[in-house]
Amino acid sequence: MLRRLFLILFVFLGFFNLGVQAQPQNSEHPPLKVDEFKRLEIPKLTNYLVDYADVVPQSLEDSINLDLKKFQDQSGSQIFILTVPSTNPEDIVEYGVRVFENWKAGRAEYDDGVLYLVAVNDRKHRLEIGKGLEGRIPDVVAISILDDVVKPYFVKSDYAGGINAAVGSIKKLILQEELPKPSNSSTTESVDRPLGFFGIFIPLIVGLLIGVVFHPTIGGIVSYALSPVGFIGSIFIALFVFMVASGFRSMADPLTALGSKNGSRTSRGRRGSHWGGFGGGGGGFGGGGFGGGGFGGGGGGSSGGGGATSGW
Repeated sequence: MLRRLFLILFVFLGFFNLGVQAQPQNSEHPPLKVDEFKRLEIPKLTNYLVDYADVVPQSLEDSINLDLKKFQDQSGSQIFILTVPSTNPEDIVEYGVRVFENWKAGRAEYDDGVLYLVAVNDRKHRLEIGKGLEGRIPDVVAISILDDVVKPYFVKSDYAGGINAAVGSIKKLILQEELPKPSNSSTTESVDRPLGFFGIFIPLIVGLLIGVVFHPTIGGIVSYALSPVGFIGSIFIALFVFMVASGFRSMADPLTALGSKNGSRTSRGRRGSHWGGFGGGGGGFGGGGFGGGGFGGGGGGSSGGGGATSGW
C-alpha cells in the first residue's frame, strides 16, 4: 500500500514538473496592465529585442541586440522585436500598430522600420512594416516569413531560433531596398583619412614647440590633449614629444652656457623646477565617453498599416 502511494506521488510530481517546464518563464517582468479602454500596456523600449515573455536565452538576446545595432549603423533601418505572453484583450493587429507608433521604428524621413511581435500563449505573431519598406516587404512576403521561415521553429517551441531566423530574413530584404545610408557612415571615410595625418602631425608640432620653448612636460600634456587618435596612441605621442623636447633642451643648455657666465646656473635651475614628471596632471583624460554605442531608441518612423499575422 505504501509503495503504491509513493508511486502515485512520484508520477504526479513528474507530470507537474513537466507542466511547469513547458511554460515560458515570466519571473523577470511583471504582468502587463490593461487600461480602462481595454488596451494592453506597451512595454518600454529598452533595446532592439524586448523579450517580455522571457523565451529567449540572455546570451542570444544580447547577440541579437548587438547584431541589430550593427545593422542599423550599416543601413539606417531599425528592426524591433517584442515578445509578450498575450495581447488579450486586444487583437494582435491593433496592439502591433500601437506598439509600432509608440516605439517609432525606423527613420522619420524614410519610415524604414519593422516590428516583429510575438504573443507566445496566444500562439500568434505579426510583422508590422513601415511605409518605406512596403514595396520590398509586401504582405505576401511578410506572411511567407511567418509561415515558411519562423513557424517550423515555433511549433517545436524554439522561439529563440524562430526569432533569429526572422531577423535574418528581414535584414536581407531591407538591404535589397535602395535606401539612403546613415549620414555618419557616409562621412566616415572622408573624415578618417585626413584625421590619420593631422591627428598625429598637429599634436606633434604644437607639442614640440611648446615643449622646447616652455617645458617638455607641458608639451607632452598639450599633445595628449590635442590628439584624437585614441588613448594609447595619444600616450605614445605625448611621450615622444616629451623625450624629443627634452633632448632639444638638453642640447640647447650648453650653448646657452657659452653665451653667459650664469647660463649654467640658469639651466640647472630650470631643470630643477617644480614641474615634476609627465603624468602629474593628466588623470582627467582617462574618463568614460569613448565606450559609446548605447541603444538610442526609435527614429521616428511610422507604420503604413502593412504586414501580416499568422499562428502556429
